[in-house]
Amino acid sequence: MTTMQRLFEYIDLPSERKEGLAGQTFKMSGKVEFKQVAMRYSPNLPLVLKNLNFKVEAGQKIAIVGRTGAGKSSLY
Repeated sequence: MTTMQRLFEYIDLPSERKEGLAGQTFKMSGKVEFKQVAMRYSPNLPLVLKNLNFKVEAGQKIAIVGRTGAGKSSLY
């Protein structure tokens, strides 16, 4: 399966339930924001993520794609 096929599979997923415990409905709020983030695997290795800036709003679906060793799992 190619990366693009996988991406389109995720886009077509139904929304998750918004009900919590005992039928309570929770308000979706908040965000995750990265500002000028830089990461490396070890102090002696070059940066794999440099000056990374992005914001994910509540309820947004995103996909992290890239080559092996590009730092995708570091964002998880």
